Amino acid sequence: MLTMLLALALDQTPAPDPTVWYRQAAACMGSAMASRPPEGEPQPAAFPEDALVWALVMASAGPAAGRPTEAEQEADATAEEAFFRQVRAFKPEALRAHQTYCRAIRP
Repeated sequence: MLTMLLALALDQTPAPDPTVWYRQAAACMGSAMASRPPEGEPQPAAFPEDALVWALVMASAGPAAGRPTEAEQEADATAEEAFFRQVRAFKPEALRAHQTYCRAIRP
């Protein structure tokens, strides 16, 4: 509590917990990637901007969160994408809501 008051007094915001921030970035990247057409169908030429932003967050927070390698980060993003593809199939409004949330907290 004292740290938060000190941060407010100094007009600074505390940095988010790297593990929580990393997991949030992985989920947001997964939901952004889930909007792409399934494999085997024509893919858009550009990589989704939201996914790129969250990939950069994952890369910067990954080492502090215990996920330092690109392979670990890619595996996390792939797992999240698979989950959000299921969400898209059964509850597309939930996917849209998550993507809206991710855009709202995007750095």
